Amino acid sequence: MAAPKIFDMLLLTIVTYTIVVTMNVPTTEAVWCVASSKAPEDALQRGLDYACSNGADCAPIQPGGPCFLPDTILNHASYAYDSYWKNHNRDPNACNFSGTAAPIDLFTDPSTPTCPFP
Repeated sequence: MAAPKIFDMLLLTIVTYTIVVTMNVPTTEAVWCVASSKAPEDALQRGLDYACSNGADCAPIQPGGPCFLPDTILNHASYAYDSYWKNHNRDPNACNFSGTAAPIDLFTDPSTPTCPFP
Protein backbone atom coordinates (compact mmCIF):
# COMPACT_ATOMS: atom_id res chain seq x y z
CA MET A 1 0.00 0.00 0.00
CA ALA A 2 3.01 2.32 -0.20
CA ALA A 3 2.31 3.16 -3.81
CA PRO A 4 -0.72 5.42 -3.15
CA LYS A 5 1.28 7.51 -0.66
CA ILE A 6 4.07 8.02 -3.18
CA PHE A 7 1.51 8.90 -5.87
CA ASP A 8 -0.19 11.38 -3.51
CA MET A 9 3.15 12.98 -2.63
CA LEU A 10 4.13 13.22 -6.30
CA LEU A 11 0.77 14.76 -7.19
CA LEU A 12 1.05 17.26 -4.32
CA THR A 13 4.56 18.19 -5.47
CA ILE A 14 3.39 18.74 -9.05
CA VAL A 15 0.40 20.83 -7.96
CA THR A 16 2.53 22.90 -5.57
CA TYR A 17 5.18 23.48 -8.26
CA THR A 18 2.52 24.51 -10.77
CA ILE A 19 0.99 27.00 -8.34
CA VAL A 20 4.38 28.52 -7.42
CA VAL A 21 5.52 28.77 -11.02
CA THR A 22 2.20 30.23 -12.12
CA MET A 23 2.30 32.83 -9.36
CA ASN A 24 5.81 33.95 -10.39
CA VAL A 25 5.11 34.33 -14.08
CA PRO A 26 5.28 38.04 -14.98
CA THR A 27 2.16 39.58 -16.41
CA THR A 28 1.93 41.98 -19.30
CA GLU A 29 -0.57 44.18 -17.53
CA ALA A 30 0.05 47.82 -18.34
CA VAL A 31 1.56 49.81 -15.52
CA TRP A 32 2.41 53.09 -17.22
CA CYS A 33 0.75 55.37 -19.73
CA VAL A 34 3.27 57.07 -21.99
CA ALA A 35 3.30 59.41 -24.95
CA SER A 36 4.08 58.07 -28.40
CA SER A 37 7.43 59.11 -29.85
CA LYS A 38 5.71 59.20 -33.25
CA ALA A 39 3.10 61.78 -32.20
CA PRO A 40 3.49 65.34 -33.48
CA GLU A 41 4.74 67.79 -30.85
CA ASP A 42 1.69 70.04 -31.18
CA ALA A 43 -0.61 67.07 -30.42
CA LEU A 44 1.57 66.11 -27.45
CA GLN A 45 1.43 69.68 -26.17
CA ARG A 46 -2.38 69.65 -26.35
CA GLY A 47 -2.47 66.37 -24.45
CA LEU A 48 0.03 67.66 -21.90
CA ASP A 49 -2.02 70.82 -21.35
CA TYR A 50 -5.19 68.77 -20.98
CA ALA A 51 -3.64 66.32 -18.51
CA CYS A 52 -2.15 69.09 -16.37
CA SER A 53 -5.46 70.96 -16.32
CA ASN A 54 -7.52 67.90 -15.43
CA GLY A 55 -5.96 66.12 -12.50
CA ALA A 56 -2.39 65.18 -13.42
CA ASP A 57 0.32 66.13 -10.94
CA CYS A 58 2.51 68.25 -13.19
CA ALA A 59 4.60 69.90 -10.47
CA PRO A 60 7.53 67.48 -11.01
CA ILE A 61 7.85 68.51 -14.70
CA GLN A 62 7.99 72.24 -13.95
CA PRO A 63 11.38 74.03 -14.10
CA GLY A 64 13.42 72.97 -11.08
CA GLY A 65 11.27 69.87 -10.55
CA PRO A 66 12.84 66.41 -10.38
CA CYS A 67 11.28 65.41 -13.73
CA PHE A 68 11.89 68.64 -15.66
CA LEU A 69 14.96 67.16 -17.36
CA PRO A 70 15.11 66.02 -20.04
CA ASP A 71 13.20 69.12 -21.08
CA THR A 72 11.23 67.69 -23.99
CA ILE A 73 7.53 67.68 -24.82
CA LEU A 74 7.67 63.89 -25.16
CA ASN A 75 9.09 63.33 -21.67
CA HIS A 76 6.84 65.89 -20.03
CA ALA A 77 3.77 64.51 -21.80
CA SER A 78 4.64 60.96 -20.74
CA TYR A 79 4.92 61.98 -17.11
CA ALA A 80 1.68 63.99 -17.22
CA TYR A 81 -0.20 61.29 -19.14
CA ASP A 82 0.84 58.66 -16.61
CA SER A 83 -0.17 60.84 -13.67
CA TYR A 84 -3.54 61.62 -15.27
CA TRP A 85 -4.16 57.95 -16.08
CA LYS A 86 -3.34 56.79 -12.56
CA ASN A 87 -5.52 59.54 -11.06
CA HIS A 88 -8.36 58.14 -13.20
CA ASN A 89 -7.96 54.60 -11.85
CA ARG A 90 -6.09 53.35 -14.92
CA ASP A 91 -9.20 53.59 -17.01
CA PRO A 92 -8.21 52.47 -20.54
CA ASN A 93 -10.02 55.50 -21.96
CA ALA A 94 -7.84 57.80 -19.84
CA CYS A 95 -4.67 56.75 -21.68
CA ASN A 96 -5.34 57.88 -25.21
CA PHE A 97 -4.96 61.66 -25.52
CA SER A 98 -6.25 61.74 -29.09
CA GLY A 99 -4.09 58.80 -30.06
CA THR A 100 -0.83 60.23 -28.69
CA ALA A 101 -0.53 57.81 -25.75
CA ALA A 102 -0.67 54.13 -24.95
CA PRO A 103 -0.36 51.93 -21.88
CA ILE A 104 2.87 49.93 -21.66
CA ASP A 105 3.78 46.79 -19.76
CA LEU A 106 5.88 46.45 -16.67
CA PHE A 107 9.04 45.59 -18.59
CA THR A 108 9.36 49.10 -20.05
CA ASP A 109 9.87 51.44 -17.10
CA PRO A 110 9.86 55.03 -18.41
CA SER A 111 11.58 56.36 -15.29
CA THR A 112 14.93 58.11 -15.41
CA PRO A 113 17.53 58.17 -12.63
CA THR A 114 16.25 61.52 -11.37
CA CYS A 115 12.58 61.03 -12.21
CA PRO A 116 10.91 57.85 -11.03
CA PHE A 117 7.41 57.35 -12.40
CA PRO A 118 4.94 56.50 -9.65
